[in-house]
Amino acid sequence: MSTLYKCLVIDDAPLSLNVVEAAARLIDVRCTKTPSANEAVEVLRTEVFDLLILDHDIDGVKGHEVLDFLKITPSMLPVLVYSGHVSDDDRKEYARRGVMSILQKPISKHAISFAMRRILKI
Repeated sequence: MSTLYKCLVIDDAPLSLNVVEAAARLIDVRCTKTPSANEAVEVLRTEVFDLLILDHDIDGVKGHEVLDFLKITPSMLPVLVYSGHVSDDDRKEYARRGVMSILQKPISKHAISFAMRRILKI
């Protein structure tokens, strides 16, 4: 099976990045990892992705603020967010931006791969 889909993962926690990468491998999705929004900007200038996977809290910055910084909307690129805690206000901020897929940490590679399959329709 050849990889048909590519995802970009933004998270400052190496363990979470590795879990997401393992989940992507389960369903043959190529994963590019970056620990910051600044690095993601550079990657997004040169590559096209099918999915953005984003931690809710990256170095103290909320994921919806990262989406604003990157100027990404889910109509441009589907977004999956995961977090240990997302407040109701944060959920509203994500919903306002069109993000409906939010997973609760701790995350497992199987939960992530299931969510990725659902979003990518594979």
